[in-house]
Amino acid sequence: MKHNPHSSLAFLILLSLVTCLAKAQPAEPGYPASFSHKLSNADLPIVSLPYFNNDELIAADTCETCSEAFGIDALAPFDFWKESQLEIISNNFEHVEIYRVKIKSPTANALHVIFEHFELGPNSKIYFYSPNDTSRILGAYTINNNKDDLSFVSNRIFDNELIIEVNRQPKSPNETKGVLLIKKFIHVYENRSDFEESFNCHNNVICAPWYNEWCNQIRSVVKFYFRKNEDPHLCCWFRRKR
Repeated sequence: MKHNPHSSLAFLILLSLVTCLAKAQPAEPGYPASFSHKLSNADLPIVSLPYFNNDELIAADTCETCSEAFGIDALAPFDFWKESQLEIISNNFEHVEIYRVKIKSPTANALHVIFEHFELGPNSKIYFYSPNDTSRILGAYTINNNKDDLSFVSNRIFDNELIIEVNRQPKSPNETKGVLLIKKFIHVYENRSDFEESFNCHNNVICAPWYNEWCNQIRSVVKFYFRKNEDPHLCCWFRRKR
């Protein structure tokens, strides 16, 4: 792990925000109903994201910025229920409502979905997947993923397109659908499976003379950044216990 010697204050702030620790979204068993019913994706409504020049964004990651960004905000707020397409499968064996919308970016290498208000109703499951590679399906997420602060951030879909799908099997006609308001997306301009070498403006805190000063912090916090316009912004961070 590398440390920017000028970021002591940032470390202290991070360590004080224990209630904001990011955690992976727990998923439940499930499979998108559109797959089993072989529904076409051709005519789905599309939410288009803005264009970003990935090469320029990568070039902006220099030692002067002292950040290893991987993505940038792509603002595209919308109400999932209003923008999605509904198809109903009803027969003697099942009744399921299938809501789908496609997200499309001209240049993203991958996409995350960030909800402003995630409050899924009962008997519903939500999925995220690429229409071009269904080997990676995120979900099923359910009412058990609702949080007090109404937030939800999906994991990464490695494509410039993704589909958000909700399957509902309501027990009554008046059963609430809940609220699903998407705030924005993270346009991933560089897929990083690891962080490789740090910039030369960072120091390795497991080595002398920094180890004694930072021995507690290196056991506890890792920071990840994404870039918003020209400024690096904190995306998420995790506490490692040893």
